[in-house]
Amino acid sequence: MIAKIKELKFESDYFTLFKLANNCYAAIEKEYTLTGSNTGFVDLGDKIIVFDTFLNLDVAKDLIKAVEEITGKKPDFVINSHFHTDHIVGNQLFDVPIIAMEQTKESIEKYLPETMIKLKALPDDFVEKRREEIKSEQDQDNKKNLENELKFIENLLKHKIEVTPPNKIINENIVIEGKEANADIEIVENAHSLGDIIMKIADQKICFMGDLLFSDQFTWIGSGNPHNLIDITKKLLQEDYEYFIPGHGPISTKKDLKLQLKYLEEILVIAKQRLKENKSIKEIQISDLSAEFQDWDDLVFKWNNNFLETFLKAEE
Repeated sequence: MIAKIKELKFESDYFTLFKLANNCYAAIEKEYTLTGSNTGFVDLGDKIIVFDTFLNLDVAKDLIKAVEEITGKKPDFVINSHFHTDHIVGNQLFDVPIIAMEQTKESIEKYLPETMIKLKALPDDFVEKRREEIKSEQDQDNKKNLENELKFIENLLKHKIEVTPPNKIINENIVIEGKEANADIEIVENAHSLGDIIMKIADQKICFMGDLLFSDQFTWIGSGNPHNLIDITKKLLQEDYEYFIPGHGPISTKKDLKLQLKYLEEILVIAKQRLKENKSIKEIQISDLSAEFQDWDDLVFKWNNNFLETFLKAEE
């Protein structure tokens, strides 16, 4: 059994810093901030590894400050768990090897420049007008989508974003060895995204999962393969880990992995039955799921249903 998780007195408007073990730390995003995701870092004794770098440069600066204050050292490696922008914008602040899969590198190099070109072409008053549009929007689904989009746009417009892709590519599992601990870096093909990485600190029973785990909310499946996500979730449930750091949501245990698995298996069964009955998957409601999911927000739930409409038809 690992020592009890401890919240540290680190001042940040964006995340709460937790000590998970003697050498493992998690930076958990505060609600309604511009953080974008969770991150964390581990001190191997002679090496510091940072896992993901947030959506916002101000937040990434706080992360670097946290590393230096807590460990007295500077980062030696960065892991990019996958290519989604809310996990990689802070890359440009780290002059160290950035480890990722080839799929992650290629996707960052393709999609981030395209995104920045589109954002720079927006009129100067776009953000102000969008805020007014959100205030007057009566349709709650549209309102949530607009709010989510604006959060993303504001983050990327706030700073001069430099595309900083990974520079150390791995195509197989590796171990980063340290004087006091080792970090197992494992690749996962086409699950949450085309390529994901998890980081395991086996002696502390801690696993950093990126977006292979969403806790207390619906996991987004729209850019990967839900069957493979089910497989990796099942695999981790069989392994000897106690704490899991999700890409979004609070620090988790196997209870949260089991809940994610239950949602994924349920929604696939319901969606396949809808197809068999020639009904629209997009019309599935949260009320069609088990009681545990009834209080979760429906934004990602509806995104997932839209994705499954296309994904499952392509499998037929």
